Amino acid sequence: MNSIDTFEPKKEFDSRENVEAFIEFGKELVKRTSRGKYTFDDNYWPKVGNFTRMGVHSQNRDPENLLNESILPFAKAYVAYASESKPDVSKRFYALRAINEVIINSDINLTVTNLSRTEFDEAASYAVSKMANIAGYHTGQGLKKLHTFLVETNMVEPFDWKSPIAKPKEE
Repeated sequence: MNSIDTFEPKKEFDSRENVEAFIEFGKELVKRTSRGKYTFDDNYWPKVGNFTRMGVHSQNRDPENLLNESILPFAKAYVAYASESKPDVSKRFYALRAINEVIINSDINLTVTNLSRTEFDEAASYAVSKMANIAGYHTGQGLKKLHTFLVETNMVEPFDWKSPIAKPKEE
């Protein structure tokens, strides 16, 4: 990623404004990098991934299986911002899907900006309960990267968090 593709949060912005600015940044990034294969508004990005809930088959195009609207635009910007290898992009999807499950099962109106240690713990717990050991571990790694990104870009109130998901022992 070159310097032109680095998101710089504004210190004078609140968390909501920084999320909104990041989403706009992501839209511009997709225009420049997708080579016309997809747009920001598409929910299925060829050779990148699908913005669907955890456990949904990649060919499933049912709109009710998309990520929740409160996280979907941020998720697209966050994936577009990924400069890492395919496995790291997969970890981003795992983390976003786990957070999505917490959001949709919450009794309060959760958005990206009011995520806390509690939601990250719940997302990690959900991943452990629904995924194979190594996928759960990779979700924990993705959640840690997401946490660090959200805190460093002033999109959430700062809090410490460490993934509780241990690396599985080799068999």
